[in-house]
Amino acid sequence: MLDTIFGAMIGVALASDGGITVKTVDLHEKAQIDKVLEIANTINFLGRTLPADTDITDSVIELKAQFDQIDGDAIKDPVGRANYDAVKTFFDTHLG
Repeated sequence: MLDTIFGAMIGVALASDGGITVKTVDLHEKAQIDKVLEIANTINFLGRTLPADTDITDSVIELKAQFDQIDGDAIKDPVGRANYDAVKTFFDTHLG
């Protein structure tokens, strides 16, 4: 709730300049999307930099624990939602 209020306040401050189209920013949603992207980037980094036979199970389990803390219901943005669903599918596939 406070995140939405602060996001709206930022929008109002920007609008006071005149001629600016304002979209209310839900900072809670943005924070959740940022966490998803951080996890996705880490998975991508591990996959690109480590030899194929490297056991990354412990790292993936740790990332899954972080992912489980994300409020997926808060993500309404279509691109953010698609990223969330892709990371969720990765974990469902690799950790069962």
